[in-house]
Amino acid sequence: MRSRSTYILLFVLTAHVYIIGLFIPLMDNDAAHHANIALRMYLTGDYVNLIDNGQDYLDKPQLHFWLAALSYKFFGVSAFAYRFPSFLFSILGIYSIYRLGKILYNEEVAMGGALIFATSFGYILSVTDVRMDAILVAAISFSCWQLVALINLGKLRYITGSATGFAIGFAVKGSIGVVVPVLFIAWLVFFQRRLTRKTILYLFLTFLLLILFISPVLYCYYLQFDLHPEKVIRGTDHIKGVRYILFGQGAERFGGKMSADSGKDPFFFLYTFIWAFAPWALFCYLAIIRSLRKIKTQFPEGFIVLSFLSIALLITVAGSKLPHYLNVVFPFAALLTASFLQKENNKFYIRLFTVCLSILAILAALIINLYFFPLFLSWTVIIGIAIVIIIIGSMGAGMGPFQKNISWLAVSILFLFLLLNSSFYPKLLKYQGGQELAKLIKNKIEPGRIYFWPKNYSSSFCFAQATLRQEFVDSALNKTRSTWLVFDINYEPEIEKNGYVITERTEVKDFEITKLDRKFLEPSTRNTQCSKLVIGRISRINSN
Repeated sequence: MRSRSTYILLFVLTAHVYIIGLFIPLMDNDAAHHANIALRMYLTGDYVNLIDNGQDYLDKPQLHFWLAALSYKFFGVSAFAYRFPSFLFSILGIYSIYRLGKILYNEEVAMGGALIFATSFGYILSVTDVRMDAILVAAISFSCWQLVALINLGKLRYITGSATGFAIGFAVKGSIGVVVPVLFIAWLVFFQRRLTRKTILYLFLTFLLLILFISPVLYCYYLQFDLHPEKVIRGTDHIKGVRYILFGQGAERFGGKMSADSGKDPFFFLYTFIWAFAPWALFCYLAIIRSLRKIKTQFPEGFIVLSFLSIALLITVAGSKLPHYLNVVFPFAALLTASFLQKENNKFYIRLFTVCLSILAILAALIINLYFFPLFLSWTVIIGIAIVIIIIGSMGAGMGPFQKNISWLAVSILFLFLLLNSSFYPKLLKYQGGQELAKLIKNKIEPGRIYFWPKNYSSSFCFAQATLRQEFVDSALNKTRSTWLVFDINYEPEIEKNGYVITERTEVKDFEITKLDRKFLEPSTRNTQCSKLVIGRISRINSN
């Protein structure tokens, strides 16, 4: 009973950390960028067309934006509203891992796997710095649970569940949401040798339901692109939207047309996984090595390892590589790790690694929040620390080595994120000029009179203002009212060269916080790394 109550406390602490993260301002680039696509839907009532800063947006399906826009309707335009759907799906993902673990293993591995999944660095980050990943991974986890239940239990209700999971994954990120669970179930069927006529019929019905469930997405792509061959995106016209989202999107990423600098590094995901799945990655690698030795005789490790490796290989050989692509293997990594730790729990090296990794997480939390950005002691921190103390106090004689090892690692990574979400990120985001500038001018300047200098854009500013970006043109100047311009200070010579003058200006420090480096983190050199974001009244030189 004591071990179960400790698990409950750990999940309460996890929820506390997640909920704190819901209220952090959005980071520029993906999070605020996606939030503004949904904002346009909300402001215009156009839920068919995906538009990014006035341009057609082809890259992702609609579901993530639909959910965010719907959340704005209930809660207003805010960081909380944008993140809330992903938070709900994260709960579904954790529960799905638990249920999948119960079918394939036992209660202990199921509970441990769910906790490992919930406390992995990349998954916590996906609930805070929200892209599509929390929803995608939740959909994949749900699909895998429903598919295993469908094949092993043979109940018709799991057909609808499987198709729903497939459809959510596809509607939020494209074909990857279908490919991952298909590979998973293919390996399961291969290992169990249970591809009966009944199973084939069930999978065929699942496929038919999937087509039905994704039809709204396909129809919207048809309306936005197939009916408008004149639209040009990345230099291409006559775009077949339905064909693109079904096949072209995955092919583009696999071929590297959206490649990041890491696209040519064959070991990128191998070492990125170490921090993305921290603090569990080392144990996951050991679990894979151990399982590969007896892969034909070990079930379910054999097919889970092959699922992990085949998906990892797929994203590795792809031309486009980004750290969050790894999130799709987390469900399998969590169960493998939990099973490994259960079997090896009494080994000395497991206890040694657990202690070392826990100390590293706690030291990282203290260094970041005492040296780089001194800790802001709030009620959220106090409550979180109180829960941590209660958890540590409950880790007594009623717990075995497996639960103790998992609990120590989970509580250490949650302590790190407790301080990150409560103190570090709020302080760090003070250097993201967009929302800071928006705070300073709130209720002082009418949003409709604010324009951006060409090539200048701040997603966080537009989102905080709850307005769409307007690009400055000369005709925006009006003799009867002021016109305000937002720009990076480095563009001021260009503005003056074009015959304009800036008055009544307000400036804030600005740094691209998604690309942290040592010089910015170091307090003594931080200000030297910052630019300035400016808003000022613009007029023509020598204008009366």
